Amino acid sequence: MGQTSSFGNLRRNSAPTAAIDYFDKLIDSMAFRPGEGSASQRRKSEDAKARVSKLQLPPWIRSSGDQLKSALRKRSDSTCSLESREEIKSRSVAMLKSIFPSWEEGSLVTILEAHEYVIDETITTVLRMEEEEEAASKRQSFLEPMRERKYIPKHPLPDDFLRVPGYNHCDECDADQDDAGRESMDDFDMSSSRTLLSMDSTIAEDDGTVYGKEFQRAEGEDDEDKTAPATPSEVLACLLSSPHATQAPTLQTFVDPNATPEVLQQKKTRPKSRTDTLFSQLTVIKRSKLDIVGAEDRIRHREPHRVLDCLSKASVLYRNGLISNHELEALRSLILSKMQPSKLLLDSTVNMGAETITDHQWNCYVLKCKGLRQALSIRIIKTLVVGQHTEYEIRTNDLETGVVVVTRKRFRELYKLHRKLSPLSTRVSSFPFPTRHAVAKKEDWRLATQRQPQLEEYLRLVASLVTPSPLTAARASALHQLQAFLNLPHAQTLDRKTTLPWTRVLRVYAFHVLTDVSSPEGKVCRKFKLGGVATVEELGELLDNVQAYMLEHRFDDMKALLVSPPMDDDVVHEWISDAVRHEVEEWVCVPLLPALWAGLESAVAAKERVLQAHVTALRPKPQSFFGISLATLSVSSWARPIETLGDADAMTLPLDKLRKLVEAALLVHIVFQEEHEGAGALSGDDFLPVFIYVIVQSRLAHPLVLLRTLNALSDPEKRRGQNGYYLASFEAALEHLAAPDCLQSLATE
Repeated sequence: MGQTSSFGNLRRNSAPTAAIDYFDKLIDSMAFRPGEGSASQRRKSEDAKARVSKLQLPPWIRSSGDQLKSALRKRSDSTCSLESREEIKSRSVAMLKSIFPSWEEGSLVTILEAHEYVIDETITTVLRMEEEEEAASKRQSFLEPMRERKYIPKHPLPDDFLRVPGYNHCDECDADQDDAGRESMDDFDMSSSRTLLSMDSTIAEDDGTVYGKEFQRAEGEDDEDKTAPATPSEVLACLLSSPHATQAPTLQTFVDPNATPEVLQQKKTRPKSRTDTLFSQLTVIKRSKLDIVGAEDRIRHREPHRVLDCLSKASVLYRNGLISNHELEALRSLILSKMQPSKLLLDSTVNMGAETITDHQWNCYVLKCKGLRQALSIRIIKTLVVGQHTEYEIRTNDLETGVVVVTRKRFRELYKLHRKLSPLSTRVSSFPFPTRHAVAKKEDWRLATQRQPQLEEYLRLVASLVTPSPLTAARASALHQLQAFLNLPHAQTLDRKTTLPWTRVLRVYAFHVLTDVSSPEGKVCRKFKLGGVATVEELGELLDNVQAYMLEHRFDDMKALLVSPPMDDDVVHEWISDAVRHEVEEWVCVPLLPALWAGLESAVAAKERVLQAHVTALRPKPQSFFGISLATLSVSSWARPIETLGDADAMTLPLDKLRKLVEAALLVHIVFQEEHEGAGALSGDDFLPVFIYVIVQSRLAHPLVLLRTLNALSDPEKRRGQNGYYLASFEAALEHLAAPDCLQSLATE
């Protein structure tokens, strides 16, 4: 018991004193000495802390922690009393400045005073503050990109999305060029649609032949195929400067009567940003406390008919992402040029409630502002063996301008196009496409020949995506990729080479009607293309019925498309009838006629062999052998009519074949008049021997098949009059050449 009591007294009396002496030595070792460097001081401080952490104090020392703290505080106060507070402050600040050189002295003094000049607590606080500052900077750097990525709408509306076009349009071209890089997200693969022609592509003028006629370059004309793609503002300027567009009058700029001089000066100095919109004008009217109804009526009366409705439709397309900002500007300009505001202003009798823009015209405007061709007629001419692979020669006729582009593509390129277009919409994915499988090299050409009609029909179906209206973003994307695939030139190059613009609009309209699956004509053509026809006469009946229906129900709409129609109604009817017939034959005969043509060849094969034998025997004979008199002999041996008639084999459509036949017959009269000055007209009896000679020398491949095709598929209106006469002359000549006694009869004559 005595030992226990003495030990307890020792614990109560001597233990605190020993502990205080021990911690006094530790504090003395941690004291600042001016002669020692900051590095050694920090090292000693860390060693002391390590020794303290390794010290295993008994539990009874922890209970007397408060006494130790108070004793240490008294010892510190007694030590501080030996030297002035300013000296301690300066020495501590110097030490802190050497440890934290990036800190300001004032900040360190403030922290030191807050901790009552205890250097350890001050260092710990500064280190903690640096750690917190570093963590905060990391969070700031992480959140900064998110703050910079502000919400940007997918298709932002400009301030002037309902602006009436025509306000300072020329002054705004610079502002449009600044925004040239802003494109809509739905303009997928837009740059590829402006691809220039590749080396293996050619362009020509559409004359009905397979490869077209070479353009006659004007003197001093640059190579347009090497022209770089224009900016959207240049395209817009080109649209406004086209001969079909009427220049809109310049309207007076609206000035806010309540605007301050500072605001007016700001508007003068800033660039034209298209902020003088119609809605802003209405807002100014409201602020001016005027009659809002009367003001709106005055504005509408000053502007073209239904311009607000058309601009609203354009803004809806813009908000839906179908057109971009620059395309919206181009669409506005097209609407204004069609409205002809000057005519509405000058003529008070114009019916303001009449419909001036049809669905077809609206669809064409949307296609044009997006840089899409309005109608493309695509055919695969033939299959070629190039090296170790086969290529398809594709002929693309731009009906809007009459330019023919010929390019070559491999099957894998067509297959890649199909893979790109299929995910766009269910309509595109439903188009039939030949399967892809590996074949031997010797079977490659045979397989490519079998695939040719299927690939041609696929490309034609993709080109038909221009209808129906309204155009969707998926269809627009598919059309852009198709144009890039076909290596079409830039729109400006095509527009500069336009031929017969007054009839091109009629063919585009007929193309849209026939390719529209919702129209009666489109449904009938689609039905026969899927089911097929048995005979060439049945095909001719289909062509005649569709043409008659369109002339009965579409004539007025097509006549309204003509900018300046002729005064003669017969000429207008002929233009419209030819355009309708051409597109009906193009849409129906191209897929159906090859099989019927092959059937006709086998049907008349025996008679055709007899005729060809007679033609071969007659070809080296002179003109006099055919009964051509000396007064009608040609010094050129009728070279021009022979060449023209030989081109009929290069034509695909019956309409073009008949045109070449009639043209050759007319050239017979022209050549006769040119070579025999002063002679009268060539009589019928003199014409037939010359025409027989021309047929013999023209080397037609299948003249009897051509005759039967023209009799069955020609336009009923063309079978009468001059065309019917020369078609009958062609039939009489062939009957004479196919007769068994042809050679004897000609020799007798």
